[in-house]
Amino acid sequence: MKKAFRKFMMIFLTFVLCMGIAMTTYATETKEDPITGNGTVYCELSFYLTDDTGGDFKDDIEVTLTDIAVEKTYDYTLTKENSYGSKDIPKLSVLANTTYEVAIKSDNKEYTIVNKDGSEIEKFAATEDGHDLYWKIVEKEAIKESEMKELIIDSGNKEADVAFEKFYEAIKGIENNPDWENFFVKYQLYENMEAEAYVNVVGGTEDEWKAKTLFERFVYYESYVRIAEYMSFGNYERYFSSEDNFYANAISSSYIHIKRYGEVEAEAYKTLMMWQYNYIQENGSPFNFITGLSYLESASVPETEKIQTNSMDDTDISDEDFEKIVQEEEETGIWSELFKILKNNIFSIVIGLVLIAVVVGMIIYRKKYNEDDYDE
Repeated sequence: MKKAFRKFMMIFLTFVLCMGIAMTTYATETKEDPITGNGTVYCELSFYLTDDTGGDFKDDIEVTLTDIAVEKTYDYTLTKENSYGSKDIPKLSVLANTTYEVAIKSDNKEYTIVNKDGSEIEKFAATEDGHDLYWKIVEKEAIKESEMKELIIDSGNKEADVAFEKFYEAIKGIENNPDWENFFVKYQLYENMEAEAYVNVVGGTEDEWKAKTLFERFVYYESYVRIAEYMSFGNYERYFSSEDNFYANAISSSYIHIKRYGEVEAEAYKTLMMWQYNYIQENGSPFNFITGLSYLESASVPETEKIQTNSMDDTDISDEDFEKIVQEEEETGIWSELFKILKNNIFSIVIGLVLIAVVVGMIIYRKKYNEDDYDE
């Protein structure tokens, strides 16, 4: 009887192990219906398509999304009525937790569809949090560069244009570089402060500032807005009386922040800022590389000296504290991603733990079984 029970337990445990392996194989190999602790999950896509052709484009756009894991496809048609010619934002639900390749087809041979930054549309990762697709219709001959390039003008100051072009050439590659993603956290954290400064020294609106990409904010804020705001404080001695004061009180934190991600980009920023410093010494105010106007020429400058706002200059926070803030933001992002991975794979994790428990149980049982046989 005892031996019969042992045989039954061996057969039962072997069956459980085989079933566990089969379930785990299915859970890890099939991508048709991504599983999480909440069952199948979907990603809601939002298509933000703008027409940069001045109304010349009127054709339908066929969009095909292909899941690279199982080659499942979704087809969607963007029209002038449901998208770029109206205020509607088309939506499409697709299976989440996978990557989709994008294919776009249009009968119009003069125009094409690209990402908002001008780059080619290729693929994107779909998560259960949803995903926004920012595209635009442009002429095929249009240069595929960042939107920031469109803000650069011939200012009439050749020296300024050359200085800014050198800076821009050095940093334009960071806009869509995943290694620089955490770099831009700063410009999200302080967007209200930056928007206030933009309104004060440029004369724009808060909505205009918040509509800019984080890359655009970085370029505009660090090349001009920050420096112009320091000028508006009226404390020339503190910020502009010497190169040492200018570096320590005006640009050091930004230089250190950029240098954490790239030496070349940091040096390009410092070179541009030293050009800005020399321009201030000669002309009494900073130069706006985007509009081509100096601070004193800007229509936004009031007749009376501005009152200092709550904006933060480079001496209001130490380099160590600033680095700590950025590091905390990065770590928060890392843990958020980890929790998301665990959440999306909870089924496989549970099965894996069950299998481990079964294997350990079999080992212990076999050991005890052998010891019992030996005793008999």
